[in-house]
Amino acid sequence: MKTLRLVASTLVLLALAGCSGGVKASAPQSPVDMGKTIGCDAKQQSPTMFAREEALCGSPNDATYADIVTFVDNKNRDQWVEVAKIAGGVMVVGDSWAIIVDTQERATMVKSKLGGEIQ
Repeated sequence: MKTLRLVASTLVLLALAGCSGGVKASAPQSPVDMGKTIGCDAKQQSPTMFAREEALCGSPNDATYADIVTFVDNKNRDQWVEVAKIAGGVMVVGDSWAIIVDTQERATMVKSKLGGEIQ
């Protein structure tokens, strides 16, 4: 009887764990969609190292410049961010995504529309 209760309790705990914390967060929007949200016409690019998808808005000299990148997970995002810091710019980093812009003001606008943290 104790064994049966133990098995039943274990099954209930496994079922509860599967329903609560076992669901992965949804993937971020595509970089092109994120570009639309921040007001630029993002063009899909070949993704750079660690990236899942990448898109660019304008060129580094444009007021709408943004390099928008999504990742499979935050580990890849963090690796990409470390390498990208060398290039400069201001980064806004969210769950499985990062965006490089040229000014603090633009980073503040991106954060207000997409969330994330300015780095």
